[in-house]
This record gives sequence, C-alpha cells and structure tokens, in this order.
Amino acid sequence: MFELTGKIAVVTGASSGLGADAARAYAEAGANVALLARRQDKLEALAEELRAKGIDALPVGCDVTDEASIEKAVQTVIEHFGRIDILLNNAGVAVRGGVDTLSQEDWDRSMNINVIYMMCKYVIPHMKARNYGKIVNISSVNALIGDKNDMFIRHAYNTSKAAVLGLTLGMACSYGQFNITVNAVCPGL
Repeated sequence: MFELTGKIAVVTGASSGLGADAARAYAEAGANVALLARRQDKLEALAEELRAKGIDALPVGCDVTDEASIEKAVQTVIEHFGRIDILLNNAGVAVRGGVDTLSQEDWDRSMNINVIYMMCKYVIPHMKARNYGKIVNISSVNALIGDKNDMFIRHAYNTSKAAVLGLTLGMACSYGQFNITVNAVCPGL
C-alpha cells in the first residue's frame, strides 16, 4: 500500500509496542529506519531483525525528555543517513490518576514525554532546509474522550494527548509552506 523505498524514517519509542511495529512497517515499505528509545538492548535486537531483511536500521539511545539527548540523537541520524524524511513521534507514557491524586512529578513526566515538541524542534530545521518532510504524532482517543472507570482515569494523559493535537495543528499550519506535512493519529485501546 505504501512505497517508501529510499526514505529515512525516525521512530521514537521504537523499543517495543506500537513503535517497534511501526518501525517494522516502515521497513517493510522500503524505508531505512532510525530507532530511538532509552532501552538500547531492545533497539539493538530490533535493528538486527530489520538488518536481516536488508534494511539499514540505526539504533540510537535517546531520552525524549532530555534536550541534549534529543539533539545528539538527531545529529547521529543525520550523520548516518544524511537526512530525515519521516518522523514518527510515538514515545509516550500513560500515568494513572486524577488531578486530585497526581504528583507534580507524574504530571510533568507525562507532559515531557507525551508532548513531543523537543524532537520536532531538532528535526524540523533539517526538513525545512530540504523543503520536505512528513511528521506523524501519536495522540490518543483519550485526547477526545474521558473514562469514568477508575482504572482508566489518567488526567495527565488526557491533557498531554490533547496538547499533541494542538501542537500538530499549529505545526501543520506553520510548516506546510516548507512542504512538511504534519498529522496526528489517535489510537484507542
């Protein structure tokens, strides 16, 4: 369905789950893939899996809450591949709790991981310089709906994923003039 041969895709949160599956899907469509996450051992295993299929897969340790880590990771990708065509902002965390029970630390952690502006801050200049790029931000249906079940009360998650939608809209409007397409996907359970 998708032909991405020769494209360079960066996937955050690539060490497991949706991120690892997305990296596999990009590779299956022909893209070479930079795999970013904190768990280097899992990235190495996925990179080996993709390399066995003829894909240039680059595992890069990256903490999306640490600006220096992001800057270094993006530079590593540029040095290896020469460019970034696609950015999938997938890294995320779902902290349980309501505003009456969440700690400031949990609130900040959720915002710092889920609201993906720092990764975009370092990738967009490269895309602007080439007048091309595709950015996909993973939001959630929980940006649009809430849950009454105590097990699913995650106010910081709801808020951060709604912020992803707002940031996506703003970036799409601002960077469209540079042929950079920005979209969000809102998966559910």
